Amino acid sequence: MRNILLIAFSLVLFTSCSNDDSVDYVKRNDNDIQAYITANNLTAEKSSTGLYYVIDNPGTGVQPTTTDNVTVAYKGYFLNGTVFDESNENGITFNLQQVIKGWT
Repeated sequence: MRNILLIAFSLVLFTSCSNDDSVDYVKRNDNDIQAYITANNLTAEKSSTGLYYVIDNPGTGVQPTTTDNVTVAYKGYFLNGTVFDESNENGITFNLQQVIKGWT
């Protein structure tokens, strides 16, 4: 009985872990983002980390380094146009070492 349960569990485990390698989600997401950019007539740029961004009001002064504190005003959107996060109108200040790669 114990062996039957072990075999049954193994079958469930292996059949439920099927891997569909035929879908390239990175490419599909990139295509969706490109379509959004085109449909909304944006001039977005893509960083080396894959983050798409638009600079509405470029800052002035010296380019920050990866260890600097910066103040930015931002708004993040899902592809359906829903805002998922944004700073207040005065922006937010943070150290570039404490954020995701896309910010640096």
